[in-house]
Amino acid sequence: MALVQTLSRFDRTGWRPVSALLRFLGVTVAVLVGLALAGRGGAVLAGLGALYAGMASFGGVHQARLKRMVLATLGATATTFVGCLVGTNDVLTVVFVVIGAFLLSLLGAAGADAAQVATQATAILVVLSGLQGSSAFPLGNAALVMGGGLGQALILMLFHPISPVAAERRAMEGVYAGLARFASSGGKEAPLPSAAPHAAARDLLRSAFSYGSRPELLKLWTELELADAIRGNLSGLARVGAQREVWEALAEWLEAAADEIARGRAITRKAPEFGLSLLSPLQDEPLGEGELALPWLKRIQAMIEAEEEGRMPVGIPPPRSWLLALKNVETVRALALGHALRYSFAVGVATAVYRWFRVDHGYWAALAVAFSLRPDFATTIVRSVGRIVGTAIGVGLATAFVFAFHPQTTGLTLGMLAAVWFAFSLQNATYVGFSAGLAFYVVMSVSLSGLAFSTAGIERVGATAAGSIFALAVAVLWPKWEAGNVRSVLAAAFATQAEYALAVAESRDAAGLDAARFQARAARLEAERTVSAAGFEPWWLRRRHLEGAGPALSRLAENAARILAVHVAGDRSSAEDLRRLAAEDRGTAADLMG
Repeated sequence: MALVQTLSRFDRTGWRPVSALLRFLGVTVAVLVGLALAGRGGAVLAGLGALYAGMASFGGVHQARLKRMVLATLGATATTFVGCLVGTNDVLTVVFVVIGAFLLSLLGAAGADAAQVATQATAILVVLSGLQGSSAFPLGNAALVMGGGLGQALILMLFHPISPVAAERRAMEGVYAGLARFASSGGKEAPLPSAAPHAAARDLLRSAFSYGSRPELLKLWTELELADAIRGNLSGLARVGAQREVWEALAEWLEAAADEIARGRAITRKAPEFGLSLLSPLQDEPLGEGELALPWLKRIQAMIEAEEEGRMPVGIPPPRSWLLALKNVETVRALALGHALRYSFAVGVATAVYRWFRVDHGYWAALAVAFSLRPDFATTIVRSVGRIVGTAIGVGLATAFVFAFHPQTTGLTLGMLAAVWFAFSLQNATYVGFSAGLAFYVVMSVSLSGLAFSTAGIERVGATAAGSIFALAVAVLWPKWEAGNVRSVLAAAFATQAEYALAVAESRDAAGLDAARFQARAARLEAERTVSAAGFEPWWLRRRHLEGAGPALSRLAENAARILAVHVAGDRSSAEDLRRLAAEDRGTAADLMG
């Protein structure tokens, strides 16, 4: 059920039709220049460079995106050259694919940006070592890929000043939209709102501050702190069963807040108007367990007032740099060596099989493995199944397009470019739709290079399904299960939260309070991520470990909201309550480890 919900979910805040137009323009220019310089094959290669650079451009602040696009382009250029150079020799191809996948996987373990660059470089190596006829001009092919990628980066750089903080606004819009969805469901969607949008927005804003501060970024950061505070209180309201009127008032305000952030405006519907509309139902009739709901409502009201008056804590931890992380020997040792071995083995086996049996365009199977196999089982199964479904849809649409219009060079080029826009628009909204767009693009581009369409479509579906199923099999037979870690990460989260409660109770200095708050939040988010990932694992593994995990996460979020309320208010009279809360959290941590 969780898999179906994840695959069918459409994140409207991730729908980027306007942003996709810029990437579409970059691919269009690359394809046309490549077509003029080197014919159909040149169009495919230059378009490939622009496509992967465009994929790398989604997510992150502008400067980070440009850096990632350039690194992705350089990685694609290097692997294009190597892939073309060794592509005619089966043994060398397999050896270089295994070594490249291993080293790139180690690099990718250093962070999300590194992982994206590494995956794309691996994909390029797989494709270009398996693409027929690509070995004739290694340097020329690499130059075409580089030109396409750098051209895409240049277009993004030129158009960036139109909306310099668009990515940050979208991330924050997603945070408040997620809270609004939870409120609209009356707190019945899940035990507590998803933490994923909050974590993504926090990493994005931390990255933005590393390139300089500006008033709007500070405002967005405080609104993120407010959203985190509201999240824990929403969990409390869901547990005690607030009435429909309160949920409707919350949803209305949160939706308005998301809309105002998306438009680049500060949230204006704050206290006291919002507070009066929220609390008025309590004056007329009980809210079910109204005496229990009231404290949570008042905390939300207090947090809104604190944010409005500038009293929210705004300490900002430094961003994590994966390039600097690689310079640290201990960090390198901590990278996912096990996954790197598993990943390179799987991609290498898929490559060796299609080369040994001379499967035409069998590199698509190895490509599916490269994109689907992730360190955790949850992401692997979502990507594998999503890629199979999306590829089938994309090939089906491509089939209908070809049989309806019988396209030649112009029609295939237009179809390829339309697929680019579609895929970019959906990249952050739905993985199935994104995969469908890529499948349509690949079929059009391969047909443009001279392969018969019917062969390309059938082979694409079959190879993708085989590669995705193989990736799943590797994930099951060579597992990295999360369920066994659930109790330990929950215990760590309760222990660090107890330290935060004591820090507030003891009125430590601002630096000490911020450090304790950051550590508690990081441990809480890791606990939520682990529980969520374990939910996708086989039931016989997770059933014992996940027992009571949902209520434990809700309690963590609710206690965090209580502690933050005292932190913001500076209420020393609540110190004894916090000490009791810290003792309870420490006891829970001990029980979980017992």
